[in-house]
Amino acid sequence: MPVDPTIWLDFSAGDPVTAKSFRDRFIDLQKFLNGGILKADLKPATTDADAWVTTDLIFKPEFFDMPAPRVEGVSSDTHYRYRSHNKLDRYYRHEGLGSTTDKVFGTYEGDGDSDYASRKFDEQVWEPIEGMAATVYVPGDVSLSAVVLGTAYAFESGGQVTSKDVPSRTAGTWLAETANAQGYENQKYLGQVFVETMLWVDTDDGAGPQGRRQTQRRIYPRSGGSYNFRRAQVSFLDTVTLTPGVNKISYRAWYRLKGGGQTSHKHCYIDGRNFIVDLMRL
Repeated sequence: MPVDPTIWLDFSAGDPVTAKSFRDRFIDLQKFLNGGILKADLKPATTDADAWVTTDLIFKPEFFDMPAPRVEGVSSDTHYRYRSHNKLDRYYRHEGLGSTTDKVFGTYEGDGDSDYASRKFDEQVWEPIEGMAATVYVPGDVSLSAVVLGTAYAFESGGQVTSKDVPSRTAGTWLAETANAQGYENQKYLGQVFVETMLWVDTDDGAGPQGRRQTQRRIYPRSGGSYNFRRAQVSFLDTVTLTPGVNKISYRAWYRLKGGGQTSHKHCYIDGRNFIVDLMRL
């Protein structure tokens, strides 16, 4: 058995037991299980006195494909979703799918605004992103931890700001000038929050989907085709507690329309999506 004999010494009466002695054993055992087992340890058809791994000690993981791709193993169940950068896999987000309107154009209401606070955890304005959701079943009667991580490539296209007012160089007032109008239009437009994304978890306890604020991300518009630097790689990682039975986990988008009589944002494209839920049994 290829473990370090200097680490796996027997305890004798009177020996001090330290945290390091346990840590060293766990680390060595982890290395052994994750790559230290040798071919010679596997018991062949003929009897081998030195071999100790028999077929009853080997658990074959189960692999499942559509509609719920996942791997069920001994220490964890891994649910995974993947969508390529192919346009046929693209997720489109438009205002018709559910949205809210900011009260004043050119501003972003944050937590200090009562209107924003009432909506930031309202699942009615948050639409699940296709390819970034999974239904996870927890067997038994004990809650388990799960690591949820995902990434997506998101950008805006097609929207613009209609106002071309620029600041006066002398009086500091807003004048309907044309000089530098495009520059002012771009900088005002680029400051908007166009879509927000956040992880939601429904443990089927009657409370409905609950937002995980630490996973919230903001997507900004690009103000025309010449500002591609506003494209964003959205990523998150979170640890959640799932209860026995069915749990619904989804990464969602909140589309934010702009007020003030302005032409608003138009399309949100979300490509290259990856979503993983690792349910930890041990």
